[in-house]
Amino acid sequence: MNAHAFDLSRRIAAAKQALCFGEVAMALNLKGSSRTGWDCPACGSRATLRERPDRKGGRCNLPSCDRGFDAPGLVMTARGVSGSTALTFLERVINERKANGDPKAPSLFGGEHG
Repeated sequence: MNAHAFDLSRRIAAAKQALCFGEVAMALNLKGSSRTGWDCPACGSRATLRERPDRKGGRCNLPSCDRGFDAPGLVMTARGVSGSTALTFLERVINERKANGDPKAPSLFGGEHG
């Protein structure tokens, strides 16, 4: 693996670790919530995208869709952007949180993550 690919892999892993799925969905302004389900950006169905128990990904529970997403994949699908643009978006969300004095924000359910 070349140095650029290693750095990119490291940045992706860091972004996935720093953010929970619900934070990414909220930053994308998806409709729904971690409790009721998000609107799926792949099929457009309402409240069918459910967060995984580890809060690091989600899957549409509509059998005709059944798409799974991690944080970068959710951004890529919802915004129709490349992986590098999705990573830039995720890093911006992380940096904005840090700039607001909250380097490790609480999850939607009150505990810390990351």
